[in-house]
Amino acid sequence: MLEKEAEVVIIGGGISGCATAYNLAKRGIKVVILDKGEVAFEASGRNMGVVRQQGRHPAEIPLMMECIRIWEHLDQELNAETDFIQGGNMLLAETEEDLKEFEESVKITQSLGLNSNILSPQEVRKVVPDLVGNFLAAMYSPKDGHADPEKTTRAFARAAQEYGAKLYTNCAVLNIDLKGGRVSGLDTDLGRIETSAVLCAAGVWTPKLLGKLGIFMPTRVVSNSGGLTEPVPPKFRPWIMANSAGFRQTAGGGIYFGTGYRYPLDYDIGLDSLKDLSIWLSRLAENRGVIKLHLSLGHLKEDIEERLPFLSRGKRPRALRSVMEPKVNHKALEDVRSAMTRLMPSLKGLRVVKTWAGFWDLTPDMIPVLGEVKQPKGLFVAAGFSGHGFALGPITGRILSELIVDGRSSLSIDAFNPSRFVKGQKVPPIKRVI
Repeated sequence: MLEKEAEVVIIGGGISGCATAYNLAKRGIKVVILDKGEVAFEASGRNMGVVRQQGRHPAEIPLMMECIRIWEHLDQELNAETDFIQGGNMLLAETEEDLKEFEESVKITQSLGLNSNILSPQEVRKVVPDLVGNFLAAMYSPKDGHADPEKTTRAFARAAQEYGAKLYTNCAVLNIDLKGGRVSGLDTDLGRIETSAVLCAAGVWTPKLLGKLGIFMPTRVVSNSGGLTEPVPPKFRPWIMANSAGFRQTAGGGIYFGTGYRYPLDYDIGLDSLKDLSIWLSRLAENRGVIKLHLSLGHLKEDIEERLPFLSRGKRPRALRSVMEPKVNHKALEDVRSAMTRLMPSLKGLRVVKTWAGFWDLTPDMIPVLGEVKQPKGLFVAAGFSGHGFALGPITGRILSELIVDGRSSLSIDAFNPSRFVKGQKVPPIKRVI
């Protein structure tokens, strides 16, 4: 039976929601987590598990530098195995354009105190002897690493529950209710729960919930595919990423692989594609080749059913279903494996044991929405991480708990203000995020 009331209710059982619940519960706050599916079912369990500081927007780097300190001791703190390996992050420059971009990025990161450097091919092979290929150099941050996404997210959920947090899965939030200009409660599949503070950490579904309250969040949803091979003896420790492929070796020996930093993400055209065109057309023009458009009749059909409920024959609205499986792009994964084995021939012929796809919610400036909205009072948001939020999860949880309890955060999050998007107002240009 659903709790009747809580001091804080968190919508979403991903890493942001579960890490915030852990930090709140540790401080003695009565907190409830609600998820329409299962913990770590969507983006928090379907990413590559990369924990990196370099290649980020400058506003994120101070957060990630502090977050790395959390990651280094996270297993002990949560009394769990996250499979965190601090093996470094290595981005290969395959063209002069890549190298120039990396050199500019390193100048910025070093000015912020981050240990990130350009390595020659000879220096690269001292770190990863098996790497071959015609790359010009690499951007390398030795204190970065990678972890298991599902294990980490579930570890935060368990630790939160050990401190008294309540978790309800397969429980969809239908509405956020207001009274006198502030949050008063939530209506869900399992009933109503009274609260004066809500964190919406619902990933790609966040704009649908916020839109009911008139809050503008012009995100686009894309998908990305990944795979895992059979285990092999230890070969390398860093996360390695090139134009077409990214890959790492897990603690269990398998090779995680996914698309590279220049490989296009998949975007299904739907009715929502017509929204906020004044923002997104200019973004697509600036970043040609970043998105691959797909006309999905199934996606369009679900969009229409959502807007015309009498066609859905009693089904729950798409945004509230507990299972949403994005389609795996097998062609992309074939390209990735080909590029990966060109760079590291010793990985050729490995049997693939698992493939998947996950959703990303992109903001127009490619950085998260993080903090308290102006109105209504008591509503906080952690979403729009644009495909690089897993690594930030531990610090996101700390910052949001500070905001909710203390009214301020220990690190600046001004750049991530939820109210920065205003209809008709120009969005700042993207600072390239890799």
